[in-house]
Amino acid sequence: MKKKRGNTILVTKCPKKLSSEDKIKIVNRMRIDKNQKVFFSFIKYSKFLKNSFEKINFDTLKNKKITLVTGIADPSDLVSFLDSKEINFTHLKFKDHFNFNKKAVSKIINVAKNSIILTTEKDYGRLFPFLKSSKLYFLPVELSFFSESDEIDFNRRIKSSYSS
Repeated sequence: MKKKRGNTILVTKCPKKLSSEDKIKIVNRMRIDKNQKVFFSFIKYSKFLKNSFEKINFDTLKNKKITLVTGIADPSDLVSFLDSKEINFTHLKFKDHFNFNKKAVSKIINVAKNSIILTTEKDYGRLFPFLKSSKLYFLPVELSFFSESDEIDFNRRIKSSYSS
């Protein structure tokens, strides 16, 4: 990592309950310069599933049949989120950056009969050309900061670096 070049460092995918002490330990391990500032963020999942045709409220999924399709290195956050919402699903896990092909899509179609196919936004873009189906959805994610002031400060720093 070339951390010496930037004045703003963003640590992503932090646990939602990251303590101040843990943040200090992380910053200390980074050995940052005086002009650098570290921000911490976590993933926040949307309340809606989306596709090219519609969006549906996440809360309506509890009694639906779901097939989760992932082609990412570590889908555990998404799996944990679905489990925490008591969503019953079948998980088809493909390797990171999987290049979906006819064979994989055929497997997805066979497993996902009469179910909603849920995937990541990244995988939705790769699957949609094969599955131009209203049954294919993705769950949007957004970056969330631990405080509103951190988000404001982060955005200010990023904007000022573009205007320099």
